[in-house]
Amino acid sequence: MIDLIKSIPGPYFLLIYLVYAAGIIFLFKRTIDNDDTGSIPTPEPTLFCTTELALLMGGLRRAITAALAKMKNYNIISVEQDGKNFKYNILNKNINQLDPFERNVYYILKDDNKANLYDTKNFNKLTEAIKPYEESLLKNNLLASKEQKNRSKNIKFMGFLVMAWLPIIKLYLGIANSKPIVFLVILFLVTIIVYFVVLKSKNVSNLGSRLIESAQQRFTYVRNQSSQENLDTDVLNYAVAVFGIYSLTSLSTNDYVFGTNTTNDTSTTGCSGSSCSSSCSGSSCSGSSCSSGCGGCGGGD
Repeated sequence: MIDLIKSIPGPYFLLIYLVYAAGIIFLFKRTIDNDDTGSIPTPEPTLFCTTELALLMGGLRRAITAALAKMKNYNIISVEQDGKNFKYNILNKNINQLDPFERNVYYILKDDNKANLYDTKNFNKLTEAIKPYEESLLKNNLLASKEQKNRSKNIKFMGFLVMAWLPIIKLYLGIANSKPIVFLVILFLVTIIVYFVVLKSKNVSNLGSRLIESAQQRFTYVRNQSSQENLDTDVLNYAVAVFGIYSLTSLSTNDYVFGTNTTNDTSTTGCSGSSCSSSCSGSSCSGSSCSSGCGGCGGGD
């Protein structure tokens, strides 16, 4: 084997290794993604409340964004700019529509209407408040479990060894025989970077990734509406959970208020525009998925 590797001219070896590395990256990426949730059917996104969906889509910051947008959509709060900061005015003390996490956000704003939800004290408080929702996502196989993460790490390590042995041998032979190795070193470093970027650790499972894609498709039509004034409030709340605040043109004047770390994910298809007839917003959704769900938009059963 070593004699065979030694006999391959440098330029041909670079091409062979490039194809080899690409194949290894593709193969081990597929292996990691194909976890033990691959055979579980994708659930209807609105079986989960907006806090759970926001947490899955964008983490705690997205959950805070969704909570603020929901309170504004229900006219529980209003927002006004106060110099470089923002002031949250309580308009309605009826918070029955809010789940426990959203109520934590509400009480912070009630105690201090100029509160920074992202400072250490408030963020730590909300980190604790979101834990039941993380447990719910784990229970529903949407977040990667500890076992799945360990599996991914082991596969990633094995894949690296499989990819690295060939250029390492060629590098050794090149050094031992005083051959130029600069291009091989550069290519090897590039493939290492690409390998770990493509196979970076994910917090979501295969099922979670499919649910994210399904939710994006489900609510893409909201972002494509020229006017969102006639859309159901629950639909708007779900759209913020899925896409972030920039999915709502009606809230564009207060984009920064609801969080700057939102993304503009792209999707191509979605519902045709009918609104949901019911949602999870009225249930307490405290660590388990909302059982009644929201059947509108031709979603689930």
